[in-house]
Amino acid sequence: MNIPTRTNGFIVILFICIAMALTELTPKQVSAGLGPDFFLLENTGAPEALDPATNNEPFGSALFELLYETLVTYKDDSPHLLEGQLATNWTISPDGLQYNFTLRDDVIFPHGDSPFNAYVIKFSLDRLVIMNDHWGPAWMIQQVVKGGKAIMESNNINLSEAHAFVTGGAFVVLEEFLFQINLERVYSPFLHLLTHHSCSAISPRQIAENAPADYTTDGDDLFGQLSFEEWFPHISGSHLRQFLDLPSDWDLAVSGVVPSSPADSENSHDWIVNHAEGTGPYELSDLDPGTLIELRKNVDWWGNFSADSVNNILILTVNEETTRFSGLLSGHADSVSLSWNSVVSLLNLSSIPFPTIRSEYTDDLQVFFSTSFTSTFLGMNLNTSLSSTFIEKDPNCSYDAIRAASLPAFSWNDTPGPHFISASPDNPFTALAFRKAFAHAFDYNTFFNLTKYGVADRMSGIIPSGMFGHQPTLIDMGFIPTFDPVLAKTLFQQVNWTGTINLPFSSDLRSKTFNMLADVINNLDVGITISSIDSWIYYPDSPPLFFLNWQPYFGDPDCFLSPFFSNSTFSDGSRFRYYNPSINFLLEEAVSTTNRTIRENIYREIEERAALDYPFLYGFQAKRFFFLNTRIFDFETSGSLNPMSLMFNLEYMNKLAISLPTTSSSESTTTSFIDHSTGSSSFTPSETSIVNDNLILLPIIFLVIYSIKSRKRKQEI
Repeated sequence: MNIPTRTNGFIVILFICIAMALTELTPKQVSAGLGPDFFLLENTGAPEALDPATNNEPFGSALFELLYETLVTYKDDSPHLLEGQLATNWTISPDGLQYNFTLRDDVIFPHGDSPFNAYVIKFSLDRLVIMNDHWGPAWMIQQVVKGGKAIMESNNINLSEAHAFVTGGAFVVLEEFLFQINLERVYSPFLHLLTHHSCSAISPRQIAENAPADYTTDGDDLFGQLSFEEWFPHISGSHLRQFLDLPSDWDLAVSGVVPSSPADSENSHDWIVNHAEGTGPYELSDLDPGTLIELRKNVDWWGNFSADSVNNILILTVNEETTRFSGLLSGHADSVSLSWNSVVSLLNLSSIPFPTIRSEYTDDLQVFFSTSFTSTFLGMNLNTSLSSTFIEKDPNCSYDAIRAASLPAFSWNDTPGPHFISASPDNPFTALAFRKAFAHAFDYNTFFNLTKYGVADRMSGIIPSGMFGHQPTLIDMGFIPTFDPVLAKTLFQQVNWTGTINLPFSSDLRSKTFNMLADVINNLDVGITISSIDSWIYYPDSPPLFFLNWQPYFGDPDCFLSPFFSNSTFSDGSRFRYYNPSINFLLEEAVSTTNRTIRENIYREIEERAALDYPFLYGFQAKRFFFLNTRIFDFETSGSLNPMSLMFNLEYMNKLAISLPTTSSSESTTTSFIDHSTGSSSFTPSETSIVNDNLILLPIIFLVIYSIKSRKRKQEI
């Protein structure tokens, strides 16, 4: 699986619903989110872009679950079972290379009532591929569809290359509601890949009507918009305008899509960055980046809303955590984002591994647990050399790379080693015994408690618990190390590298982790000094240890293993240069079969082989917690518990009506949200019901986000 370099991130989602009794309220003291028609989330930051073809960070991904739809999606709470969303059914050819989809015929876009059909999904997927955003998510489908890999490996495709792809048979309109996808190679997780938001249907009419500027290079006309006539050469212009809902006099030279559009140029697709044109249950009604995002129900949605689902969703930026937490407790917000420290203040940690609610909250809260596929671990850098900023060998160091590479692996199960045989004179981490020493010098229990207060599970391999292919016995069988400073000291002495290793940190978690490691290794008396330095590091500066926080793009073991084990220069593994040819072969073999038993056996072998190479310090797999009030209905059946879900499925949940004190004649019955960080009015909804009662229902969604950085910046490592 070929994966472009990108910054990784993770999301841990915690849903909290609290009911609080208030004695006296006026409309100005209550946010719009308290009414039955509104759901209010206070968060930090803003989505990077609302274009599913370019967005590659979790905030936007969460919004897309409400704004956009894909051909298939996850069924209920299962990360494995799929069901049709924009497709009603599908067939796969015996050779695994051709997928035929029957599409829904009752879907329209909310703006202009544009219809959804096979021409629309072809436009959407073609657009994803030929825009060729190397910092975006296009790599997933480019790597497997017919002709896609050539586009992915090109820095800047021209119109001729774009035309060759869109007419080359990757995405084919068979009939108005019959669509075909052809693959270059068998890829058994392909249907799961299609659940990713990048494969969403987007309105061709809205993209065309808001087209970026054309451009030429040195007078050459090879670059610019790909015309609809070139895109769909086998259909008349009048029929094409009909199927894409274009005006009858629309100039078909204008499609709104510029292949390989430079991100910072005047012809970049700026309009769709701040607009959303999908078929989801909600539509974007207002956006002030970094301040406000407002969604409203898509009244033309083909699905069935729950009877008391909210009509409006408001997402406000409130940067101060104390203000957000206060808003949670005071009733200003339906939902807030909080740090983990704030969250554990609600929990009784003495009941680990199943923490309960603190006694002062037990009258209002019930707690549910859910699997999370977010994992946190560290990768050791196997580049042939490291910057002197991070590693400095003592002048009298007697480290011999050739001898270090020949040291036995000391595998717990007596498997002969070494398994990763190369070593560099300029980087001791390339020696297997040195990596193993680090693995035994790492205090896993302390790390566990530093990071999640023990409210998580220790990783047993890269494939997480809850995903097929997970190997729960790797620790017990001795494949994954335990804290053993005595063995670590022996191994360090055998490698005989001495010097200073500086570990850069840019967060409290990293600082605590690296200081913990320094406390162990600096006291082993092996001539190695570990220090942590406060620095924000970007690729390719290559520090000795990479902090890896992983939330998968789709629910399949390949999306956990290939990013770290593939030999592709585009993979995350390329950042720390881990490569085992036998593992790479097994990765390809695993996605070439649909037999689940065979795949599970292959993944077991991959996990075992990789563990014996010691490329990682295995950390923890986070859990998700849901604190709910009993007046929230249908949460458990909404699909929000699915580990691949990043957002409340609000279309399937119900929020009860609330009552507020009767307003005086001098006060408007329109509620104005008061930004309690400034005291100013920042948003006035068009309609808000004011009723009488003093019970306020607060559904709170908690997102701990390790943000994926901007596509235009270098990667943090």
